[in-house]
Amino acid sequence: MIEKIGFIHTGSAIVSIFEKLMKEKLPQKHYFNLVDDSIIKDLLNEDKDLVNNLNTSSSIVRRISRLVIQAAEAGAEVIMFTCSSISPVADIADKLVDIPVYKVDAPMADAAISMGKNIGILATAKTTLNPSVNLILKKAELKGKNVNVESLLISEAFNCFLKGDMEEHDRLIIEKGIKLIGKVDVIILAQASMSHLAEGISKKTNVPVLTSPPLAVEFLKSRSS
Repeated sequence: MIEKIGFIHTGSAIVSIFEKLMKEKLPQKHYFNLVDDSIIKDLLNEDKDLVNNLNTSSSIVRRISRLVIQAAEAGAEVIMFTCSSISPVADIADKLVDIPVYKVDAPMADAAISMGKNIGILATAKTTLNPSVNLILKKAELKGKNVNVESLLISEAFNCFLKGDMEEHDRLIIEKGIKLIGKVDVIILAQASMSHLAEGISKKTNVPVLTSPPLAVEFLKSRSS
């Protein structure tokens, strides 16, 4: 039975989302947060994602790996990456410690694949889009299922997020989401920072909209009982 969970975040704004979910779904469990917001900034500045740059010579991979080791040394029995941009590193980090390292978006990807063949992905950070698409395609292949992915990047919304203009951030995402009407069976929101928009986009598009934080915590709950 899991008693202590370590969360690794690339932004402090995400911490409160997971704290709220943990209080609701796993109030009896202990958890802690490790945050390094320099990682996502450096990924953005380098204009690359980690899907095609997974090697131990990468300074970003090494930094993420050190956070994983730190979490294990702090007593975590499982580790959850809460940022899709760094999810690809979980496959490397998992070999560095003798506890599971989970990707926040993996349960969401599984759910989306089970819901339909045509999957829409909305992302605001360019470093998140490719890892999210890649994860869907890999999981679908493992399940022997053919899927079509319709992905939309809303980079201007990410700029609004960084400036704290959430009203414009939300408007831009909803506007893009509407463009998926009639094209997809399910939509996933690739970043935890978008999770509050799931219900609104679902109502406007009339398709299920998935977001990673609640599904990730439900997954942890299933592993904790």
